[in-house]
Amino acid sequence: MTRAFPEILEEPNIWSRPFWIRCTLTHLISFAEGAMNANVGSVDKVVRVVVGLGLLSLFYFLEGKARYIGLLGLVPLLTAAMSFCPLYTLLGLSTCPTKK
Repeated sequence: MTRAFPEILEEPNIWSRPFWIRCTLTHLISFAEGAMNANVGSVDKVVRVVVGLGLLSLFYFLEGKARYIGLLGLVPLLTAAMSFCPLYTLLGLSTCPTKK
């Protein structure tokens, strides 16, 4: 039987658990409560995919150690796939349409 995360923190013996377990439970709760809300809109996703694929193609076209610059293309591709950009969160930005 699984219990909700907040119920686990309300247990009287939670503070007797090791510190790393308490921290992990706290992070899981914040994640489960929507700490990663979508902040990348559809137009932004398309731009990120195009830029990401362009950068990733450099991995195949460049030679030597410079080719690894192309791996930076994974960042915009992953942020587009997750609809979440950590930098946007820090800056307080969002390109998602507002809900009515």
